[in-house]
Amino acid sequence: MPDCADESLPLSVEKSVRSIEVSVSGKGIWSLEAHKMMNNWFLSSGPKKVRILNAKVQADGASGDPYVEEGDAYLTELSNERTKGQAVGASIKIDFDGTPTITTKP
Repeated sequence: MPDCADESLPLSVEKSVRSIEVSVSGKGIWSLEAHKMMNNWFLSSGPKKVRILNAKVQADGASGDPYVEEGDAYLTELSNERTKGQAVGASIKIDFDGTPTITTKP
């Protein structure tokens, strides 16, 4: 709270975090079998247990760096794109249901 006795002092804003959201997104190409599974997951509107691994941290990160996030998550965005004569690409967004479990590099 600002000092009410000295109105020349600047006001301050106090904040507190009420919630956080952890998500991951990416683009790539996957197999026809994976395409069916991803579509089923998206259309189900239900969670799946997922494990997101940061391969760069696993290979080159320092001890204590977070490199795996895992937990229940929803596939909240799914889009496909194709250029004639090329493979079908996909873009996804995965939102964790709550805070994922974090594994750090040993």
